[in-house]
Amino acid sequence: MVKVVKSLLTALIGTAVLLGSLLYLNAQFDIPEAVKNEGIRAIEEPNFLRQFVATRDFPRIKETGFNTVVVTVPNPLVSGKPRVMPLAQSAAAFIVKKAHLNGLSVMLVPEVTYEKADPSLFGSDVFKDELVDVARVWAEFAERYNVEYFVPLKNPPTMLGQKKAAVFAAEVLPEVRERYKGKVIADCGNGLLLESTEGVTPLFSGCMSTNDRPANVYVAVPDIRAYDYVMFTFVPPAEVRNFDLYATDARRAISTLKKAALRRGSGSVLVRGLTAPVSPTTFFGETYGPVVTEAQQAELVSRMLEAVSDLHVGFVLCGWGDASFGLKGRPAEAAARKVLSPAPAAGNR
Repeated sequence: MVKVVKSLLTALIGTAVLLGSLLYLNAQFDIPEAVKNEGIRAIEEPNFLRQFVATRDFPRIKETGFNTVVVTVPNPLVSGKPRVMPLAQSAAAFIVKKAHLNGLSVMLVPEVTYEKADPSLFGSDVFKDELVDVARVWAEFAERYNVEYFVPLKNPPTMLGQKKAAVFAAEVLPEVRERYKGKVIADCGNGLLLESTEGVTPLFSGCMSTNDRPANVYVAVPDIRAYDYVMFTFVPPAEVRNFDLYATDARRAISTLKKAALRRGSGSVLVRGLTAPVSPTTFFGETYGPVVTEAQQAELVSRMLEAVSDLHVGFVLCGWGDASFGLKGRPAEAAARKVLSPAPAAGNR
């Protein structure tokens, strides 16, 4: 019992020290104005801790050609309800301020984090309404700290399914607009579909061979409207033998997406992903994409960045300093710099 009490006290003291340090650091500089940018060229670390660590690399990130950093804020499930944590708000404020001081825009993305949860929870209207409540809180935070881009929730289709995610997107948007004056992005996850006469398969699925793609491609855009941007995740190819084919399919899909989103009034298209891991990694317990060599990663990054640049769409490239997807210190960093540098300024506020 004594050991348990000591452990709890140690944890509480550690949290209090960290929170106090963040509050002190945040008080050292005023809230900078939003960065005036055009064209989103974003870099995203895989988790909140990595994003905090990456603040020391913000000058290097900008020199590479990126103009925006993604800040994914965790909202853990507690007794089946997502919670906004004050510590996460303090840490996020610090990252946002550091980004602005380095001339980088910010894309703020609330995320619901959990280890295990009852799947039936995600299908309830009560849970959907609680997600809207979380988005309200972070929208107010985004406005207060001059955040340029706001995503109400990371990858809603994963938890809610495509249909309920579209309902969430429609219900949360007016709540966000009431509180936040920047650009709002709908995260459509990797739910974008390729349709063929043989059925429907996820776009660039990790289990789909690039050589077995349907000859006739029809892109099915989720029923999402009136956002500033709609973001789709392109997962790594299932094989590494033919990046030319993968990049060709990506260009076809992006072009079709732009036309479909314009017709529907969904918003401008953003593409997320664009790379592959050089060491094993998992995503919701599943192996994520192929493991490639550093040279292959650089080739894929180069081809995908050229594709989005040629097609004039914004992007979020996943991975800066992490062991699996990270570009830092690898040939992919030089490849990105070659395509992107010098970067245009980002932000629209």
